[in-house]
Amino acid sequence: MGNGGLTEAGFSGMKLNDINKFMTGKIARVNPYVGGTQEGFRGSTTPKDLEYLFQMVYAYFTDLNMDNEAFESYKIKQNGFMANMKAMPTMHFQNELYTYLNQDNPRFKGILPDDAAWEKTDYELAYKKFKERFANAADFHFYFVGNIDEQKLEEFANLYLASLPSNGTAEKAVDLGYRMKKGI
Repeated sequence: MGNGGLTEAGFSGMKLNDINKFMTGKIARVNPYVGGTQEGFRGSTTPKDLEYLFQMVYAYFTDLNMDNEAFESYKIKQNGFMANMKAMPTMHFQNELYTYLNQDNPRFKGILPDDAAWEKTDYELAYKKFKERFANAADFHFYFVGNIDEQKLEEFANLYLASLPSNGTAEKAVDLGYRMKKGI
């Protein structure tokens, strides 16, 4: 829940607003994510701005800022957005359905967090977990599709991805055994 707000702090000492100003006229977007079973990046760019995409991946891996004020602002915006979502009957139904289907899963807290869940969101813990998940690039796989200059791709991969922190070990997923309820 709080992981989405981590990028609001920016990276490499630059605030998100500064990054957005710098990126004016450039088309490169990178969104890191930490999920229940995996972490990674989603991104897009144009061929001419490919290096910016690589730079952002490198910065999120190695130099994510910590900014309590930006995170609190994110929480306020998201809480308002979630309140509007909860007011939609279809979202309320989905939230109730998946809460029922996942009732034996202690990690499932519903699709839409409530006010109490937002209050308990621990920015420092989320930041620490993000840094932990991105401390070892050895088990990351990067896939690029589209209009790509293979020579540039290889050059940037060697410069930015090959220099990411790595301890040479790959994690194995652990099946905790929780499954959604089946049946009618």
